Amino acid sequence: MIMSKRSKILIFLVIVATVVAGWMAFNYQRNIKKERINPPIWCPKHFVRGSKPVQFVEIKNMVITLKNIDDEERYMLLELGIATGDDADVKKVTALTPAIRGATVNLLSGMNYQEIRSFTIADLRQSLMSEYQRNFNELKVPMPFDDVVISKMVFQ
Repeated sequence: MIMSKRSKILIFLVIVATVVAGWMAFNYQRNIKKERINPPIWCPKHFVRGSKPVQFVEIKNMVITLKNIDDEERYMLLELGIATGDDADVKKVTALTPAIRGATVNLLSGMNYQEIRSFTIADLRQSLMSEYQRNFNELKVPMPFDDVVISKMVFQ
């Protein structure tokens, strides 16, 4: 079977398009790896504690069982960012993560689903900070962070 001139041209164009697309994809991947994300060289005043910028320690994947009115269990996934200062405070927060997780679960697992859903983020943040302060006072340990940021809250 002899290929027509039109078929040969079509096959040639498909091969050229494939080679060009592959070359573009390769160069795109190579350029992405070269680009580095640099930290900002400035920090607004509300992200500075003293003369040092605020650092965040993430506490991820806290799953909390909530009570529901109809006795069905509901769940809440919570992720927090703990705002702290220098590297020494970051190490303290990291070491005290089990206490922070425990205080969070202690506060929220005693609430029902509708109650927590009715909270604003600001109310929930304030409740968490009060619970952390109470918990650290009981442990007789100074609280090594200034604030908590709720970065994710998912209900089921």
